[in-house]
Amino acid sequence: MFGFLKSKHGDEELSRECVRHVFAVGRETCPSIVEAVQMFTQGDVSFPVNDAASLDISLAILGTSLAVLKGHSQVMTADRGTHIETFCKHSIQRDYDLPSDSADKLNDTLDEYQAAFEKSMAGKNNPFGETSGMMLVRCLGPRAKALCLPGTSALRFFVHQVVGDLMTMTVTQVLTFWKGK
Repeated sequence: MFGFLKSKHGDEELSRECVRHVFAVGRETCPSIVEAVQMFTQGDVSFPVNDAASLDISLAILGTSLAVLKGHSQVMTADRGTHIETFCKHSIQRDYDLPSDSADKLNDTLDEYQAAFEKSMAGKNNPFGETSGMMLVRCLGPRAKALCLPGTSALRFFVHQVVGDLMTMTVTQVLTFWKGK
């Protein structure tokens, strides 16, 4: 029993560290995603490198990472991944001086990314493509249509590949955070 409580306490603190780590990774990744969008659109479409965009990117990274940890990774068991998710959401509610409704919205966004990841996995599609597409829509709003194939909501291959690769690399950083812990 005491070992379980020790592990639970350790996972809670590690989850708090993980959220801080993901927010830092999102901040670092934001300029690269903006650059990829600008390169693809020859500068016609962009979004600012600011706290709001970094938060959108961080939520995409964290939501996708949690989906991976909850059953698609050898880093930990799915049950432990579910506990980590709970601790990460509690961290967002407690550690960032956010109003309750704002923290709830952020946690709902994490759920949306996880649901998109799971839906893609179930359909045997690349889950990073779906989550990166959602992230771009959040960052760009209606301007995201400029990144799609004409007449569709499907991202053009190059944007899909570059942003999906960035998403995959950042999620891998988060998984590496948990390796051996």
